[in-house]
Amino acid sequence: QDRVREINIAAVKVAKEAIAEVKPSARVAGSMGPTGRFLQPLGNMSFDSIYDTFREQAEALIEGGVDFIIIETIIDVQEMRAALLASLDAREAAGKTKDDVQIICQFSFSEDGRTITGTPPAVATTIVEAMGADIIGINCSLGPEQITPLIEEIASVTNLPISCQPNAGMPQLINKQTVFPLSDEEMGPLMLPIVDAGASYVGGCCGTTPAHIQSISDAVKAHTPKERAHIA
Repeated sequence: QDRVREINIAAVKVAKEAIAEVKPSARVAGSMGPTGRFLQPLGNMSFDSIYDTFREQAEALIEGGVDFIIIETIIDVQEMRAALLASLDAREAAGKTKDDVQIICQFSFSEDGRTITGTPPAVATTIVEAMGADIIGINCSLGPEQITPLIEEIASVTNLPISCQPNAGMPQLINKQTVFPLSDEEMGPLMLPIVDAGASYVGGCCGTTPAHIQSISDAVKAHTPKERAHIA
């Protein structure tokens, strides 16, 4: 709690050192996940307190030198608003623009196609795009097949780049352990409908391994995506 700046700057440094050895052209994204608390009146956290939490981390990530800030696994549009505003303000205060640091907003949706607080993808997209998000997407909670129609919904209301990081299938409880059923061989081909739906940044979330990511990369590189419709 008292070492947010130190830890985040160190994390960016380690990531940059790692890619320098393997792939110098790779870029670094700094992840900001949910606080685990709801804003008032659903919870006891004020908008300002949530904003301050995200602002501190965003400032550290930008100081460390990230290329992206990825606000991910957010299930409440109000928390996303606080995180996005904090990131935009931190970027501006650092004298940087989206050419220096892009901000990705990724929501998590339930099986009913809404966030846990009831917001559908199209509405969530409209809100964060109006605020200034650079990339909009989805991660966690669902597998590729469940997420595909939600990506289609996002693409129907925005021309911004779309990102997507599904789980390796829907989680199952086996012998008191959470298991994600999709193998790496299965995961890659299942990502292609997501790419055809409009996603241009793809990866994996819970249950995925380096082998899953390699499978996704191989499948996408060999695929010619459908042309995305332009929203007037």
